[in-house]
Amino acid sequence: MSKIKAEVYLESIGKDICSPFFDRRGCLHVLLQDAGDILILNESGRIQKIHSTNGQPSGAMVDSSGMIYVTDFAHGSVLLVQAEGLQVNFSTILHFV
Repeated sequence: MSKIKAEVYLESIGKDICSPFFDRRGCLHVLLQDAGDILILNESGRIQKIHSTNGQPSGAMVDSSGMIYVTDFAHGSVLLVQAEGLQVNFSTILHFV
């Protein structure tokens, strides 16, 4: 059996980091489960918070139009975060029951 070599890509983000995913521009996002935050590693290599669910996110994905769907334990729902181009627009968050 061959061994797979792995290396650390990001570190010192937080002990609650989970669910890495990429947006349509190829930027890496991660969730902070305890804080409820969605972070992005932007094109310039900086990590920034782009949104907080004010809950406990557990997974996320981006559709072809740039919408971010986040499952959240605390809300017991799927949250929809709308993105417009390179700017993230958080004026619309839908709660599906």
